[in-house]
Amino acid sequence: MDANGGPPIPICNAVNGRGATWGTGDVIIFAPQIGSAIFRVPAAGGKPAAATAMPTTGESRRWPVFLPDGRHFIYLRTPLGSVDENNEIRLASLDNSEETVLLHGRYYLSSFASGQLLAVRDGALTAQKLDLSSGKLSGAVTVLAEHVQRDDLVAGAVFAATENGLLVYQYGVEAAAERMIWVDAQGKEAEQIVEEGFLGSARISPDETKVAYPNGTSENNIWVVDLKTGARTRSVSAGGLSIPPSGPRTARRSISASAKAAARQRSTLGRPTALVHSGEFWLHRRGLPPPMSRPTENI
Repeated sequence: MDANGGPPIPICNAVNGRGATWGTGDVIIFAPQIGSAIFRVPAAGGKPAAATAMPTTGESRRWPVFLPDGRHFIYLRTPLGSVDENNEIRLASLDNSEETVLLHGRYYLSSFASGQLLAVRDGALTAQKLDLSSGKLSGAVTVLAEHVQRDDLVAGAVFAATENGLLVYQYGVEAAAERMIWVDAQGKEAEQIVEEGFLGSARISPDETKVAYPNGTSENNIWVVDLKTGARTRSVSAGGLSIPPSGPRTARRSISASAKAAARQRSTLGRPTALVHSGEFWLHRRGLPPPMSRPTENI
């Protein structure tokens, strides 16, 4: 859309986008969905082409940022899509497939301004000189701001900087998290079910005595909490967890998960049958038929 107004201009599809950046050569690079490569597309619109290799199962590449030359860019590679000790801020180029790992650790969305790589770790926004010709960081790390608001679930952070040295950021003492609470008919909070965290999509059991939810962190667990006692047990541990929607006719709880290895497990109407599906598995309990499509991701 033109800054002075006018209709939006369609460029390409981005089903569940995780960041985009517009370069000096009228090229846009973006992450169109969870688990995709970083893609490039002309700013006037057209067919996207991959700018990085496709990620492995469960991995996510997101939050690309063009550097001033319009050819190089940085992005966040994360094993799960959330904040993780194995996250990497990478330097890549439109001209070749070479990539350099600039930072490794619990990092979020990053940026570049005034010759400095800007990165957030543990709420602190830091700056360090980045030499584009060598692709290397050098010099001391400077803390520009403390308590920058971030979102652990998507590894995002709320800040922006300009080439002439202006910085804007949102203050936040703690990382954004989700709450699972009971509310009454008027919307008043009655009780918190579990501790705040990255909970994903929750489902209540048909007898309304338990809740199942994925925690959305690198532990990759689906937990079940007893609503009477508050006791919590781990039900599934695997990669890329999600709980599919359940309608009023659903008679039992269902859990779906994806994993790198093939698995053999299915239960239909309470009668176990064998199923082999390479690369993913679905675990179904107590009679819910298997999903007709691939399980969705939460992050």
